[in-house]
Amino acid sequence: MSTPEEIKRHYRQLAMKYHPDKNGGDQYAAAYFNDIKTAYETLTQPQKKAKWLEERWLNQVMNNTYTEKSPLTPQLILLKVLQMEKYIALHDAYRMDHWTLSNQLESILSTENIECLNQFHQAEINRTIIHYILETVQKLRLTYTLPIFKKLTQLAGSDEIIQQAIDSTLQKIKRKEKWAGLTLPIIVGITVLLCFMLFFLGRMHKE
Repeated sequence: MSTPEEIKRHYRQLAMKYHPDKNGGDQYAAAYFNDIKTAYETLTQPQKKAKWLEERWLNQVMNNTYTEKSPLTPQLILLKVLQMEKYIALHDAYRMDHWTLSNQLESILSTENIECLNQFHQAEINRTIIHYILETVQKLRLTYTLPIFKKLTQLAGSDEIIQQAIDSTLQKIKRKEKWAGLTLPIIVGITVLLCFMLFFLGRMHKE
């Protein structure tokens, strides 16, 4: 692994070589220069590096099981869900990129995958997939969950028990987000009330 000093030295060499001012405004050199700059910032800034590693890992999780040209089966889709659940269990989902995570969940619930799951009629696998995805979406903001709930409803079909679980989880997320939105005004209101009480108590004491 390269040291920070080596990364900085290589960056300077490449930046000097491909800088637009040294290449007569060549658009390809300019594009390559921007890529070099972005890569350097990603490697040297902890937050950007962590986000890049997270997205890279998630993309590998979502795509690596298909690279072997395995036939699409419910078991293969379930494997992806379990890999995702394992990753979430080892990391703080609240600090993750919610957009990336929701996209990965939507990719699991793609039209092709839902059609595959419905064609095999393996209700227990479908329920397991839905169960783990419902556990995961509770860690996302409501905005990112709505498309996922729509796809889960399609997968659940006529299974009333699963449909109730889906509806219950959605309502739970809505209540949690609503309460989170009310928390700040409530805290501010209590603080203002306490200030008034202290003010009046102070005046009464003086009198």
